[in-house]
Amino acid sequence: MAVLKKRLTEVEKNRYVMRGRRAKNGIKTVALVGYTNAGKSTLLNALITRYGNGDKVYAEDKLFATLDTTVRNLRFPDKDDPAKGTEVLISDTVGFINDIPHDLIKAFRSTLEEAALADLIINVVDASDEYHDMHIEVTKQTLTDIGAGAVPVITVMNKCDRAEIDTARCTETGAEQKTVFVSAKTGEGLEQLVDQIKSGIG
Repeated sequence: MAVLKKRLTEVEKNRYVMRGRRAKNGIKTVALVGYTNAGKSTLLNALITRYGNGDKVYAEDKLFATLDTTVRNLRFPDKDDPAKGTEVLISDTVGFINDIPHDLIKAFRSTLEEAALADLIINVVDASDEYHDMHIEVTKQTLTDIGAGAVPVITVMNKCDRAEIDTARCTETGAEQKTVFVSAKTGEGLEQLVDQIKSGIG
């Protein structure tokens, strides 16, 4: 626990430096949020493969695998004019959990301020998890708690390549927000997601 809090303190210092640099560029920002192990880093890597030129991010099915707020530059091409495009900065944040230990709440919320300052939030949900509706509620509450409740949100139901997905139930669960079904693993739905992102920041 002590090592984790020390690491979070280091992350916070680095984040303020990087945020100041990005603010000067005037590029729209998008924050990936969601319950831990929902596939945020895998989704970001899929987007980097298609629309970015930076290094991929660390992705592992492990609690708190992502502590630092990783940022990558993406460029979404214009369908009518390939020479033009929409440039965004997209960040991958630490995963949310239910009933986070009290002494870690402050530290984790400081790393999630990236979402409160974003132009658009993408809430990544593991659609194959039987508790995905609860995960959506935990994420929504956490966003409200950190002051990001007014930021526009796209709900991404990830892992839709799995046979056990109940698309009707998932659609009903995310009905309050724009919902896109994707598979970060296969790339299914990425173009629809990009269309929603461009619309959300336009």
